[in-house]
Amino acid sequence: MKTSIVLNTLQLVVIVILCITVMAMRGQLQTLQKLAQDQTTAYPAAGLAQQQTDAAGFKNPVPRVDSSAALTLEQIQKVLRAELTRFKASLPAVSDGRDSSPPVQSNQADLLDQQLQFELVNQELDFYIQQGMISEQDMSNLQYEIAKLNPEGKKQAMSRLVRAINSGELDGRL
Repeated sequence: MKTSIVLNTLQLVVIVILCITVMAMRGQLQTLQKLAQDQTTAYPAAGLAQQQTDAAGFKNPVPRVDSSAALTLEQIQKVLRAELTRFKASLPAVSDGRDSSPPVQSNQADLLDQQLQFELVNQELDFYIQQGMISEQDMSNLQYEIAKLNPEGKKQAMSRLVRAINSGELDGRL
């Protein structure tokens, strides 16, 4: 009699755990489907994407893109050349050492670079918080970018990241 009660209780616990796991998986699936839907509306080429359904009836979140909307190799190279040219133009000119610029300008440039890096890290963090989850690889990349910041920026970015994870806004591991 006692073993029957114990077995029934154990069976009930396993069923409850399985139900909770299935509901969590459905939530993750809905999140992934929403993410795929958001991505198809965010990118112009993805507007031509078609979602397929597999044998189990789930929608495939990986869109197929019409090849006529895809960029050719020459177009990609042209865009990259333009971006590299713009980047090179934005870099300060390298002098031969005879021109001594005041160190204040260098400090201002470093400060602006740090502020820009801090803003980029914050934007990246905002993106992941908006997504609600972050992969281990993305977390590693984000931590690498945070490590490049000055001590105050590191402190602010890491505390924001930890708060987001602890509050449940972001699902990921440090």
